[in-house]
Amino acid sequence: MRTKVVLLVTLALTLPSLAMAHPCEVEVARLKKDLEEIRRAVATIEAVPPSDMQRQMLAGAKGKYDLELRRSTEAQALCERKVREENPGTTASPALAGPTEVVVVPPPAPPPAPPSPPAPAAAVLVPPAVKASPPPAAPAPVAASPGTSATPATPCLTGCGKDTDCKGDRICVNGACQDPPSR
Repeated sequence: MRTKVVLLVTLALTLPSLAMAHPCEVEVARLKKDLEEIRRAVATIEAVPPSDMQRQMLAGAKGKYDLELRRSTEAQALCERKVREENPGTTASPALAGPTEVVVVPPPAPPPAPPSPPAPAAAVLVPPAVKASPPPAAPAPVAASPGTSATPATPCLTGCGKDTDCKGDRICVNGACQDPPSR
């Protein structure tokens, strides 16, 4: 009877630690979720008839997707290494399992011959991607210029590499919010 109680207590104490995901596994799962959001944004942009702004947004979104895919792959490899080092003889938890397919998004097709007067295209809103790394410690406050908000900046999806948060129908061009080109 004593042996049975000792075994049950030992089992009860070890089971929660086995079922709990490693912190890096949680991070990898979050990165995969971010990757899926970017993939949906690319699909949304591709569904709109091609225009200069749409091609620019698509190139930026695809660049962001490639970057997040690379970061996710590196984070998963690092996480698997950490888990193996901390728990020799075990395999990675199911949190790391899942879709590991790599989706290659083809470059945009060349534009067709311009049709007769084009109808105005609907605005496409791309949700801002969540940053995978924590923000730097206390950045220096910057005065908001006219036409910008005091909300935190999000990564630019046009590929310029700057942080900006363009509002309305404005677009990010070389790190600055500008009105879209007139047709």
